[in-house]
Amino acid sequence: MNLSKTLATFALAAMTMGSAHAGLIGHQVMCISTSGSLPCDPSMVAITVGTGVEAYLDEPTTYGRFLSLDFDDTGLTVTNVLGGGIYPFGLPGGYSVLFADTTINFPSAVLASSTIAGFDASDISLTNGLLTLRLDDVSVPAGGSFRIDIGRRVPEPGVLALLAATAIGAGIAMRRRRD
Repeated sequence: MNLSKTLATFALAAMTMGSAHAGLIGHQVMCISTSGSLPCDPSMVAITVGTGVEAYLDEPTTYGRFLSLDFDDTGLTVTNVLGGGIYPFGLPGGYSVLFADTTINFPSAVLASSTIAGFDASDISLTNGLLTLRLDDVSVPAGGSFRIDIGRRVPEPGVLALLAATAIGAGIAMRRRRD
């Protein structure tokens, strides 16, 4: 009976332990623009997440490259790279940008911070692994930015080892009872 309690304690400890973050570095990400007015930079057909700014949102007639897209190991930072502010787009039908991780679907996305008026958590959605950012009616001050944390959780190796040890222990205990 002591062995059963010990195994149950190990199993409970394994289930309550944390998980590690499996990063985005090295993943392939695509930008899919749903409006012809403010397209993704044409060079961003598929980019590899690494260090530094990967791409820009591009509006060739008025702004040029105006928002930088910087994916890192844990998320996405979007920053106004113009010298001045960008005022509400107010485009008919709105303006959205979709991002797809072609390596593995994005599992979660949470707004971590924003200095952009009118951009909040309701402007972020995640459907079938596609991250959508709605940029309708936003005012982006010079240097304004927002940060989205993209979650990817995997069990810590120690948690997996503890679960394996618990399963092996349970198997040994069951075998001893039979014998």
